[in-house]
Amino acid sequence: MPSDGYLKEGTLTIFSGIPFTDDNPYNYREAKRVLRLALAELRKRPKLLQMLRIDPKGPGRPAITGRESDTVWDIIPLKAARDDEPFTNCLHLTLAIRRDELYAPVIVPNGLKGQYRRNLLDLSEQQFAMLFQKLSVNFHRLFGKVSGATPVIQLVQRHYRSRRSEPTVDARLNFDLRTAYPSDNKMIKNQPLWLDTVYKALTNKKGNLQLAVGVAFSYERCKEVSTRKLLDHVENSWLMCKPLVDTVFSDGKPTH
Repeated sequence: MPSDGYLKEGTLTIFSGIPFTDDNPYNYREAKRVLRLALAELRKRPKLLQMLRIDPKGPGRPAITGRESDTVWDIIPLKAARDDEPFTNCLHLTLAIRRDELYAPVIVPNGLKGQYRRNLLDLSEQQFAMLFQKLSVNFHRLFGKVSGATPVIQLVQRHYRSRRSEPTVDARLNFDLRTAYPSDNKMIKNQPLWLDTVYKALTNKKGNLQLAVGVAFSYERCKEVSTRKLLDHVENSWLMCKPLVDTVFSDGKPTH
């Protein structure tokens, strides 16, 4: 942290929003500093501790890399994660500061193990659709009046040339969750095919697939991005996904 200027005299030590605008464009060093401040506060949130059973002292990424990329990200593990396994083997919360938006998803990793994976993939296609409908309802309840907030599902297939290399993306499906169900929003057309594709890909996977479900906040359109209110939105993005977390851990270990 000191090597990044994180603790130097005069440096802000509390999160005060994402500073990136047209006049102050994204840069890696600042994004990394802001990310650490945000996660330090989010790890203390009572609702995340009680409802999602995050591990506030659990490790994040071993090293935050990506100086040349357009994204800086880190994770908060859940207490369900085993101490002797990497976070890539268990559901976890991710916060990603991108060049033009902040994305706060729950991650279903490719390496999700045992019963947890079966709890999700043994759902019928109808049950899977009903699960994500609950997330859509939660989004409307928590973010219905928040401009610039979009519920985003991302399914990515990738491979790695080495353990420390940046991944090579083989395929990516990125869509607004609201397309999966009919709504009164005339701007968003109903297209359930995208969610159907996610279900079919996960239940017939042949490669390294990661599912991310959360809310993206546009720097340009979400006025709270530059304020501390953004932390409430990030918390609600993760809480929106509680039905997904509960389904994966339906044996009762982590979420009650």
